[in-house]
Amino acid sequence: MAIWLVVGTTTVLAEWTANDAPYHYYSANSLVPRPWFPQFESWYPHNAQKLIDISTGICNLTLQDYRTAFAAPRDPLDATKLLSICYRHEACMVDQLQSNHLLNYQSALVIMGILSALLSCIGPSVAEVSSLYDHRPLLSLLLSLGAPTLWTVSRLFEGNTPDRVRTTRMDSLVVPGTRTPGVAAAVSACEYLLAAGAVANTLYAAVEVGRNTVLAWGCTTQFTPLFWALSPTIVHAIAAANYRFLVKRRRTTNTTRRPSGTKNDTGTASSLCRRSASMIRRWFLNETIICANRKDNLVSESEAIRVPVMARLLDIAIGIMAFVHFLFGTAAFSSLQFVTVHDAFGRILCRFALSTFVCRVVVVVELVGLLGQEGGGGVDVDGGGVLDGRSLARPFFRRYSV
Repeated sequence: MAIWLVVGTTTVLAEWTANDAPYHYYSANSLVPRPWFPQFESWYPHNAQKLIDISTGICNLTLQDYRTAFAAPRDPLDATKLLSICYRHEACMVDQLQSNHLLNYQSALVIMGILSALLSCIGPSVAEVSSLYDHRPLLSLLLSLGAPTLWTVSRLFEGNTPDRVRTTRMDSLVVPGTRTPGVAAAVSACEYLLAAGAVANTLYAAVEVGRNTVLAWGCTTQFTPLFWALSPTIVHAIAAANYRFLVKRRRTTNTTRRPSGTKNDTGTASSLCRRSASMIRRWFLNETIICANRKDNLVSESEAIRVPVMARLLDIAIGIMAFVHFLFGTAAFSSLQFVTVHDAFGRILCRFALSTFVCRVVVVVELVGLLGQEGGGGVDVDGGGVLDGRSLARPFFRRYSV
């Protein structure tokens, strides 16, 4: 009888020590971010059963406290204790893990920490996406969402202007145009499908990472991977706007302009309808025509581009934002708990790398076609004539003047 009493008392004390304190000892914090999904309920498959047994076993007390606080409304005191309870339950689970599991998780953190660097080596650069945005903005938006990377090519404070696209050694690649409208439409549709699939895969992978892991420095913060994946879109948008601001594209045509004596009927309703229909047509053609079939050339190599000081400062700021994004990704992914090496490679790195690789392929196909490959139908977007693909073989910028 005495032996059973000692064993029972030891078990209770062990459970009390593992969970540190009763419910009313948890600290309150009204600024705690509320998770989108209940944590400690979903894990990556590898070693998931071990985590479930620990969470629902010896750490069941803090697990029930967490569920109670998560289900409580936002204002009551119970909800403000969610962060403290989350940390207690996380500490309890880590204390119960064996050394081989801990070493596996620590090795996975190394892989997760260099995730941003690895993806940056695969993904398109800021200058490439900005250059493509000037021709196919919707496709560029999908590519910036599908590839969660920011690669500036240059060092900090050197600038990331699109002239660097010409020096990325893509001249040896050939993407011929086609005079068959059906083939060009099929290629354009495939690019949109690939880009949309990359976006869906990236967003799903980011949400899954936040749901199946626990952030060491923000236990109840689940949106960190998703924020990291979406933030490059903002930087790409700023870079594209800056590019359009500092570059005045000059379209070379082979046809004459409209006669100056054309009747001006801009005030009539029929003219407004015609202009609206013409704008919609130009936007649709501009968005759906593959770059290898386009006639709109890049900046002439004899044209000196005046770059305002504000544009240069904004370009430097883009490089700084890319550097901050890299640091944020390293700090966030290297702090995600309960991820094994198998899951880090197979379910996180490979999924992000697949989307990034697909986006890179689409960008290269479009830019190589735009940088001067021969062939193609030379589609006239603005109604100003037709050019062949050889007129596109010009650098973006040869010189700058301030």
